[in-house]
Amino acid sequence: MPFEDSTKDRVYSFIASNPGSYFREILRSLEIGTGNLQYAIELLEREGKITAIRVGAYKHFYPSDVDEEKKKILGILSQESPREILLFLSRKPGACQTEVAREIKCSSPTARWYLVRLESLGLIWSRKQGVEVKYYANTSIPELANLLKAYRPSIWSKYADRMADMLRTFDAEGDEKR
Repeated sequence: MPFEDSTKDRVYSFIASNPGSYFREILRSLEIGTGNLQYAIELLEREGKITAIRVGAYKHFYPSDVDEEKKKILGILSQESPREILLFLSRKPGACQTEVAREIKCSSPTARWYLVRLESLGLIWSRKQGVEVKYYANTSIPELANLLKAYRPSIWSKYADRMADMLRTFDAEGDEKR
């Protein structure tokens, strides 16, 4: 097998196992040259095996069979601060910007920047209540947990205990409403 085919196969396998990965993440993980990775990605895109979407400054790569809604969520789940915000809002709907900033340990303007970005992607929505803006996730804890387990197992393993606690809370709240 020619060198570029084996490189292309490695790149495709990595993207299939880690949908939503961005260029530098793939580069670091596979330890291949920048030019080789660019060429492999170009070939895979031309062959229709992968697609890419840009989320902020990052271009995320996916196998072609991942639907558009999952692509948006997976792209965000691969980035720490937006992932933390999405998980927080799924757990605590109606949080304000100050609460989000406190949760992810950043300044209020930085939290606002992430919130605007997440809202523009349609992953969260907001409602003004008096002088405060309240934020809500468009995804649930079980949905996020399933996506992490299926598509980002390395992140899932890091968050498994925390997600399990959130799922138990989610289930208990659901039982109370019944």
